Amino acid sequence: MFSGGYMKYFYFYIGVAENHEIDFRALHEFLVKADKYENAGVFVIDDHNFKDFVVKSNIKKFFYTGSEYVVIYGEDGYWYELRENAIVKSQKKATMTVDAIWAKAEKYSLQLEKQKAKKAAILKNATGLINSGGWTRSRFKKYFYADKKQNLLIPYRFRKAQRSRQPLIVYCGGAGTIGGDNLKPLFEFLWAASGIKAVQKDLNILIPQRFVSESDIEDKSISIYVDHLAILINELVRKYEMDANRIYIYGISNGAMCTWKALLNHPDLFAAAVAGMGWVFNYDTIDLKKITPVPIWIAHASNDKVVNIMSDDYCYEKLKALGADVLYTRWDKYGHSMAEMFFKKEKWLAWLLSKSK
Repeated sequence: MFSGGYMKYFYFYIGVAENHEIDFRALHEFLVKADKYENAGVFVIDDHNFKDFVVKSNIKKFFYTGSEYVVIYGEDGYWYELRENAIVKSQKKATMTVDAIWAKAEKYSLQLEKQKAKKAAILKNATGLINSGGWTRSRFKKYFYADKKQNLLIPYRFRKAQRSRQPLIVYCGGAGTIGGDNLKPLFEFLWAASGIKAVQKDLNILIPQRFVSESDIEDKSISIYVDHLAILINELVRKYEMDANRIYIYGISNGAMCTWKALLNHPDLFAAAVAGMGWVFNYDTIDLKKITPVPIWIAHASNDKVVNIMSDDYCYEKLKALGADVLYTRWDKYGHSMAEMFFKKEKWLAWLLSKSK
């Protein structure tokens, strides 16, 4: 396709939202393959025209979690980082060919179509905001939050406390729990996030699941999600007569991003929070002062290669300077798995439950 001896790079785009932020019409010259489900595409760029691609695709919107790049595949078999002003070679060699990666993208695209169809069916049959979803596991009943007007669905598990006026614990799962099975977040909560400690107490426990994103921009998608999560929380608190002064939220990785966003969007809702291995979007420009009344415990590993630690470092120092009740557990080991070790070793639950509005 290209002449002049430039390296070719392949960018595999898999859309998650109904409204794509990438304008495919502006990228016709780069698009070499698209699947029949219209959720995925392969763009080919080179060392000469990649800046034009960055501008026309507005792909900078996809830079998040501190990486400031998206991953692309080089024709030499190595992964590369597509940055705003450069293409940087990774030390990691790809284990699949271009055709194999594309086949995987097509498979995932089909899975997205099935998820969207499932979502549409559930929303069609929903009778209100809160809908029973079937069987119970370890007293965690299965429900769906359904907003037909906004085309938004939140599968969730809820375990009611035995007594009234008890606190509510909200757990937001990592990226690996995103989907519609209403099960993966429960397992992560019980084991990776040491939620088994919370189960041993008489607490109300809410475990929501992010479904198909409402935007390709992660910051926007999470913001929409937590706004509806706040509505769900308020509904449950009212319905089951919980202690509205003791609502706590915590999460791992993507779930920690949701935790931060929930605090920023709804600072008056929560009594305390724990964020493990998270990221705060636009951390150096947002108003952190509004969340200073909410105690927060931050946990992150300096050697995390998945989510950059810089936003947690910044937010801790900023919140501390503002006089907030903030703790920071900053280890130099375990990488992105540090959160699991943190929740096993630290007394985070006792700390949460000691806080009240």
